[in-house]
Amino acid sequence: MGISDAKKVVYKSDNEYKNGEGLFAALGVDSAAFCADQKAFIVIADYDYDNGMLVSVQCAELDANSIYRTNLTEKAENVERKMFVCNNSNEIIPLCESIVYEPFIDAPDSTTIMTVSFDGQKTKCPIMLVDEYPSIAIEDIAKIAGGEARGYRLNIGDIQLEYEADNRLAKYGDGHLMLERTPRLLGGKLYVPISSLMPTTGWTVEYKRFEDLIIIETGTNYPEPQVTVYVKDYSGIGDGSAYDSEYDRDAVLAAFKAAAALAEQGTPSKLEFEAGKTYKINEKQDAFALFDLDNINNFTIEGNGSTILFERPTNSLINIEDCTNIKVRNLNVKYDERVIIWGTVKETSAEENAIYIDIPEDSPLPADDEWAHYYCSNPSDGPWIFANIMNAEKEIPGFMPFDALMINSVEKVQGREYKVVFRDSIETYCPLIKKGDRLPFKSRWNSYDFGEYNKYGRPDLLTVSYSKDVTFEGVKTTNSLLMLAPISNNCGRIIFRNCEMSLAPGAIITSSADGIHLGSNRFGVIIDLSLIHI
Repeated sequence: MGISDAKKVVYKSDNEYKNGEGLFAALGVDSAAFCADQKAFIVIADYDYDNGMLVSVQCAELDANSIYRTNLTEKAENVERKMFVCNNSNEIIPLCESIVYEPFIDAPDSTTIMTVSFDGQKTKCPIMLVDEYPSIAIEDIAKIAGGEARGYRLNIGDIQLEYEADNRLAKYGDGHLMLERTPRLLGGKLYVPISSLMPTTGWTVEYKRFEDLIIIETGTNYPEPQVTVYVKDYSGIGDGSAYDSEYDRDAVLAAFKAAAALAEQGTPSKLEFEAGKTYKINEKQDAFALFDLDNINNFTIEGNGSTILFERPTNSLINIEDCTNIKVRNLNVKYDERVIIWGTVKETSAEENAIYIDIPEDSPLPADDEWAHYYCSNPSDGPWIFANIMNAEKEIPGFMPFDALMINSVEKVQGREYKVVFRDSIETYCPLIKKGDRLPFKSRWNSYDFGEYNKYGRPDLLTVSYSKDVTFEGVKTTNSLLMLAPISNNCGRIIFRNCEMSLAPGAIITSSADGIHLGSNRFGVIIDLSLIHI
């Protein structure tokens, strides 16, 4: 008769106990407990090996589906204590180290018992898989999430959802929410898709199919940073001096890597800049993003109102991928060189599929077209990508509806006059384009040699993908090499609070691409008290 390593689970329903394994017993220091799914006979025997005799014997009958517990006398060192339980088939059961009591769960047909973890608190309940998507009884959702269920209506805090059986539209506030799968009625209970919590609460829901585990996280119980890494401790000067040294760039990157390594190892950490400092950053050549976070949780960048000033328009600020609880706060990002080139329209040519422009003296000139194509790493879009038509006097589009004209080449004519040739015919647009209109296009990074393999990543200022609970607060910029922030494939909240993208002196646009670009996110991005000038 051996002792098993695993804990034995006893399910309790009212006053009835079931263990699902026939018979078992647990032996403690001063007590013993027994459980059986049928009537049985139990024996506790103390045997003195030194004297070869039984010291004591306790016997009792055990009723089916019940727990029997008895106190034990103190046992001498030379005495071995054994327990026996026999049923009508004369089976003798093993011992176990402990008993775990859990409520007995009645799982209706078409459901399976799964574990639901809500902010780390685990509960077992019946789950219905509707085309492999987990659904749960509305009463169970309310119980797990601390809400209230009234009929087919679910209230969680200020959020109210009203479901209907076999209808993919749920009432949500004054509107409706399209559900991934239809709610189903079973045994008088309405089973609703758990995913309906995500676009309404901002919580994240993860279904680990092969572990029978559903993880729901509210994003409100993340740890505070335990370790702070200061840029100044890595010789970061931040006095806005000339770019003739790499101290600021190397110091910022060294401090960032040290702080990120802590978070990667599981220690919540923070990278902190000195208040009001300006850190001049030479070009980082291996990637667009100055900071690259991949599969890192609980990490904060605190700028304290300092400024990252890039020497050239060849880097973006941060790439965040597969991360949780990331905060970037109180940081300004600027470029010494203007990111966008623009020129005044002189004339259009439908025959040449081109627009002739004059580039003003205070605007940088584009790179040589052959050079730009040689170093382009995106042959499908080309080095120039696209241009926009802007009003002659106001910072507004020249005409709508209109997105952009894809550029094929930018060729110098003479002086500051350039010919911009487009991929597709502009014949229908030529009557709408007036002399004096302005043509901005993104191109400054094409003026520089990125090396044999070009740069890794995207040139967008802030990139977030496959992540959750990422907050940008007090982040301000005047330019972006491409988009301000492509936000895609995220499963939780992405928040912009008190952020700003405004015009630099002499500029007519901040970026000729999108501001905040959303794609395939499970919860909408929250934009709060922010100004985005495109």
